[in-house]
Amino acid sequence: MLRQRLMAKVVCSILIVFVPFVVIRRMQTRARLNRDLLSAVQSLDSASVDRLLAAGASANVCQHDAEGSGILQRVLSAFLQKHGDPAIVLVFSRRLPEPVGRDRYYLIIRSLIEHGADSGARSAELGKPALEYAITYGTPECVRLFLARGALKRLTEEEVSICIALSDTPTCELLLLYGANANSRAKGGMTALMAAQSPDKVDLLLRHGADPYLTDSTGRDAMSWMTSGKELLDEADCAAVIQELRKHGVEH
Repeated sequence: MLRQRLMAKVVCSILIVFVPFVVIRRMQTRARLNRDLLSAVQSLDSASVDRLLAAGASANVCQHDAEGSGILQRVLSAFLQKHGDPAIVLVFSRRLPEPVGRDRYYLIIRSLIEHGADSGARSAELGKPALEYAITYGTPECVRLFLARGALKRLTEEEVSICIALSDTPTCELLLLYGANANSRAKGGMTALMAAQSPDKVDLLLRHGADPYLTDSTGRDAMSWMTSGKELLDEADCAAVIQELRKHGVEH
């Protein structure tokens, strides 16, 4: 009996030392994988991203989450809610010439989302949704990855309006097909139709229910925006957009 008690104490002593050691080593390994993943993401190295995700790196890692491996440091970062930009936003931090950059964005975003990255993630400082970055710098295929995971439902009405306004015509069509409201309003009551810069986009928005007679906070509707001189368009482009509005029966 005494011998069994001694053996039990020895086993307990070993476990007390060994288990925390294993846990800490695993945390250190995970932190190293996460640091390497963030580096690969920022370098747009899709092959390394795939390898690190397969090895156990977190697709939802943020900048400050991967800084250091100490338990105290990780707890402090969590307490201060100091996380930094998530990997799915950091993808767009490096600008490459088209089409090389856009193809790499797509490959990395696809890998991150397939490994559970949050499609509704936002940048830490500005609070911009990752979807907005994808619309600005990615391809329609890249945007589709976000939309298929429900990113659109995580946006405010103002953010939806901004995303529609920023998008090119093919991407805008994707947004509308996934349920974006063509009459969503941004700050000051502005709609995407008021911001449209091409006849094709005007036609698309009107076919998806955009109301050309909605007014912003200054009382201007879509036609008024064009006829009063639009800041972002030259005279010829304004005339083309006005002609498209009139083709749809819109009058001033």
